[in-house]
Amino acid sequence: MENAYKDHKSIGRLIRNQVFNYTSNHYGDNMNLVYKITYIKTNRNGDLLVNLKVSGTMSRNWSRHNNTCITEYVKNNYSTSRRRNDDIRRVVRNDVRKFFRLFGMDTYRVEIGKIKVCKEL
Repeated sequence: MENAYKDHKSIGRLIRNQVFNYTSNHYGDNMNLVYKITYIKTNRNGDLLVNLKVSGTMSRNWSRHNNTCITEYVKNNYSTSRRRNDDIRRVVRNDVRKFFRLFGMDTYRVEIGKIKVCKEL
């Protein structure tokens, strides 16, 4: 699977065309994310490194009504972009690994690399 997406371009296109949704309404952790895979490559160990493009809203407040756009999250919540991206990686990791399990890839060999945030996909 590591190089199947390079040999057969249609597999790479199929992977990059999928749009995923993640919704969480847990107390203090409200997220409504829409994301897609933009880039896939293998590293030296043969693991897949996946880049994502993400849009949607998220909030770390205890109030459920203060969801902000993901691009404005850093300004409004006095946080850093690294913390925001780590939170996104944490919640999205299992969905991405389950998706690559459909292609026969071991789940422990899939990692999320760069995250690009935007207002709309």
